[in-house]
Order: sequence, then C-alpha cells, then structure tokens
Amino acid sequence: MVACVRCQLPYDPVQTPGGHCPRCLLLVSPASGSGDAPAQGWEPPAVADVQALLPDYALVGLIGRGGMGVVYQARQHSLDRTVAIKILPSVTDALGVGYGERFKNEARLLASLNHPGIVHVYDFGELPGQMLYFVMEFVDGTDVARLLAAQGRLEPVQAARIAAEVCAALHCAHQASVVHRDVKPANILLTRDGTVKVADFGLAKRHDPNARDLTTGDLLMGTADFAAPEALVAGSTIDRRADVYAVGVMLYKMLTGEIPRGVFPPASERAPGVSRQFDPIITKALQKDPERRYQSAEAMLRDLEQTIDPRAMRRSRSPRWRSIAAIVTLAAAAAIALLIRAPWRSPAPPAAATVRPAPKPIPNAAAQRAIADWVFAKGGKVTLEGETERREGYWTLPKTPFQITEIYFENVAPIGGPVTDADLARYLPQLPALYQFVIVQSPGIAAGISDRGARLLSTYPQICDLGLDGVRLSEATVRQIGAMPKLRTLVLSHSPIHGDALQPSADRLTILSLTYCDIDAAAWKTIGSMSKLELARFPGTPIDSSMIDAIIGLKKLRRLGWLVDPAHTAELDRIKRAHPNLTVRLFQTWNTTEPPPLRLAGP
Repeated sequence: MVACVRCQLPYDPVQTPGGHCPRCLLLVSPASGSGDAPAQGWEPPAVADVQALLPDYALVGLIGRGGMGVVYQARQHSLDRTVAIKILPSVTDALGVGYGERFKNEARLLASLNHPGIVHVYDFGELPGQMLYFVMEFVDGTDVARLLAAQGRLEPVQAARIAAEVCAALHCAHQASVVHRDVKPANILLTRDGTVKVADFGLAKRHDPNARDLTTGDLLMGTADFAAPEALVAGSTIDRRADVYAVGVMLYKMLTGEIPRGVFPPASERAPGVSRQFDPIITKALQKDPERRYQSAEAMLRDLEQTIDPRAMRRSRSPRWRSIAAIVTLAAAAAIALLIRAPWRSPAPPAAATVRPAPKPIPNAAAQRAIADWVFAKGGKVTLEGETERREGYWTLPKTPFQITEIYFENVAPIGGPVTDADLARYLPQLPALYQFVIVQSPGIAAGISDRGARLLSTYPQICDLGLDGVRLSEATVRQIGAMPKLRTLVLSHSPIHGDALQPSADRLTILSLTYCDIDAAAWKTIGSMSKLELARFPGTPIDSSMIDAIIGLKKLRRLGWLVDPAHTAELDRIKRAHPNLTVRLFQTWNTTEPPPLRLAGP
C-alpha cells in the first residue's frame, strides 16, 4: 500500500497506478482541456513525431491536452477531409492492465455508431511505444463548458434544446449498449452552425451484465460533479441511467450556472425566467436510486420536448399568478406587450397581399426541414404556412410536409455563427412562400450580412416584413429595399435614409424602426406622409424639428418607441398632445452595438 499524492490515504498501486487512489483519480480524470496530464510523467509526442507515425495524415497542430490524452488537428490525404487525432498514453503508464484492450474493443463499437449528434470515429489503432490513437470527426466550434464560462448560464429554451439533442444522441448509443459515462459540458460540442454533438466516448463501455467488464473493480472513471451516485461506488454496475443523471446535472447547470449539490433549490427558483416545467425533469433525472430515474434518455427527451414547446411553456405558471387580481394584471401586461414590446411581428398578410411567385416549383420537404434546422441552429424561429405560432426547435416541426413563411431572430446570441450572404444565396431560392425575414436586436446574427445580402433579400417581391437591425447599408441598397412591392414592416439601423428612398412604400408601411440612422429632412417628410404607419421607433436618431413634425403628421400612429432624453421632454409632450391615444414605450437604453463597416460586394 502507498499513500495517494492527493489525499494521502493508502491505496493499492497495482490496482490504480499513477499516484492517485481510485476516488482522487475520479476527481482529476479528464477535465475540460486543462486537467492533469493523462499519466504522471507522460509527455505527448511532438507534431513531427505523430506525422512520422501516421503518414496518411497531414498534421496541422496540437488542439488540446486533457486527462485522457492529447488531440491534434490533421488532414486526411485519401478523403481530403479535416480530422482530429487523439493519442492516448501507453498502457504501461496509464490506468492499469487491460486499458489498451478495453479501448481497442470499444473503439470498434464506437466506430459503428451513426448519429448526427455523435462525433464519429473513423479509425483507430496502436502506435509504437504502445500508444493508442483514434481518428475522429473534427468539430469546428466550441463546447458548452466554454459557453457557460462566457455567459454564466443559458437561456432556458437553448438549454432545453442542447439537453434534448444530447438525449437523442445518447439514446442512439444506448440502443447499441454503449454507455458514455462522462457526459459533461466540456464533452458537448457546438458547431458553428449550432449543431450539438456528444464527444469523448473515451470512457464509454458496452453494458452487458453477462459479459466480463474490463472497467469494473476499483477503477472509477468520469467527472465527479456529473457522476451518478452508483459511479462513486467501486465495483458497482454502471448503465445508461448514469448518463441520464449526468444530463440532469448539466441541464441544471445550464439553467442556473451552478452544480446541484446536496439539497439544492429548484432551477425555477434559482434563476429568473426558468419555467417550473424544468423542475420535475431535473428532480427525476437526479434521483439517487437509478430505479426512480428516467429509465432511458428517450424518456427524458420526451419530457424536454414539452418544455421547448412554447404552448407548454406558457401553461407553466407559478401559483402566485393564480389570484384574480394577478390574472387581471397579467392580462393587462400581455396586452401592453403585444402592442409595444413585440411590434416586429405584423399580422399575417391578407390573402390579397400574399402573392406567391407562380412558376416556381413547390420546395421538397427535405429542403424545408434543412432550412428550419439551419434557422434553429442559429437560435431563430420559423412560422409555417397556415400557422401563426412560431416554432423554435426541430422537435416542434410536423412530420408532414410544410413550407416556411417566416424566419425570425430577436435577441439571439450568435452561438451558431452569424447569418451570412452565402446562407441567403443558398436558402432564399428554396423559400417561395417566405414573406417575413427579420433580425432585430441580434447584432451577432446580422454580422455576416453585407450590402450584397441585403440587396438579394430586396429582390424577393413576396417579402412583406424585412428586418436588418445591425446591418449597415448603402444609400443605394436602402432605395432598393424601399421599392419592394409588398413591404409593410421595415427595421433598419446605422444606415442613411435620404430623400425619397422610402417613398415607394410610403402608402403601405405599417411598422417602421430606424435605429441610429442618418435621416435627412426630405426623408422625414416622406415618413410624415405614411398614411398607414401605426408603429414607429427611432431610437438613437437625432431629434430635430423635422422628426417631430413627421411624427405629429402620422394620422394612424398608435405606438411609438422613444429613447429617454430629458433634454427633449417638451418635444415628446407635443407628440402626445397631437396623438392623445398614443402608447409610448420609453427606452432607457438601446443596443448601440455598431455593425461592421459597410462591405460593398458588387451586384
């Protein structure tokens, strides 16, 4: 017996070499990219050495080093694709007899898994010096751990979406009798387009109660905060319900930013804006007795889908809202919100105004689903033809064919990367039914759109509602947008609005938001002549007499967004006297994030 280098308690070094007792080995084993070295004193091979050992790949560089080895980026010559190569330390320096045999056996199993939410294993083998290697899919993006480090916690819908996709991937693995055993934020990757992928099945094992288990005994593996109680008991049987427990811990952390330890408060009480629907899901997933947990990842997925459904979210109310007085207050607040806070969603266009391009073929179902997945991956929402409610996850889509009529991004972080000109060029031709494309208060999403992309949008005559908040446009492009034949809603920012640029749409616009725009006197005159304008917002726009006269001249104005400025209280009073029934929303601040400089890309 020797003393553990971490806790100083005695342990058998034959069972667990490397200086740590089994429990401390669990605590220091694979952390997110910054954990202890895989084995004490082991140094990973240099890039040049790996290149010599694996001539079929062009090594690019070292990606990272963690508790289970090192990962390199490489290019596979034969298939001309980027891959990740993971090198594991030699069996004699690692976790004990049978380590290499276990990983080689399980590599064959993992390579057989085929699911879009699982990082694929392409190849594996043994290198000189008894080092093992995996060749895996290269994921260009980030992971949930880094996301939490940057944001503290995630939006509930985003957290539910990630947890649901993790459950879907784990269900595939569990059906093949593969248990991951190290589900944690660092092992959940997000690609640039927002796809969720479960990575690092390095600790995975096949669950077969009748087979000899190479990982049972005193060798404990996983990450302590996300390990199920039975995983902390040496020699216990670990099955798929341990993965369910880890997803429950991860879901709580995504919602609250904290690890649930001991007697923890419900997520809905710990973090504002979290629905009470999450509480029973987390409670069930974190039961100490595996028999009382979800018995499969698929069962947890079904409950998570209910939290993502907007209708289900609305049905979940805290008891304090159930008094009559509170219901009245809530109804009033909802009415105000509909009138003021969510002005960007104009009513569905009447039949006469919804003009579809006649000769274009109906897009196939696969294309529409691919476009919906693209929108969801970037945090957006879609509306389907014949519906009014927005959908915000692939699990909310119907199984029958559909057509997308609206694409909408509001207050969205660019987790899946920005929308780009290339995206618009790729997807717009497949959306003949699209009449709304709106980005508002989401500068990271709009950052990939240039003047060229905006001009492309303006060529689709069926679009009625267009929002490009965060895109700096040229004067010529503003004029092209103003001439769109069905335009009724327009949201622009940081762009020049000059002369009669908006005149062609003056008799149709019902909603207009111009944020930090350069608007000249002639343009204000055009705005003042808009006979149907009901909602207007001009935050950040210099207040002058031309602006005040234009707002006062709007005959049907019912709602106005106004940036609080004590120096212009008198002007606001004039507007209220001219429009006694006007609803004014006073903004203390507005997103002043400057869009990137104008990029003129040519026609």
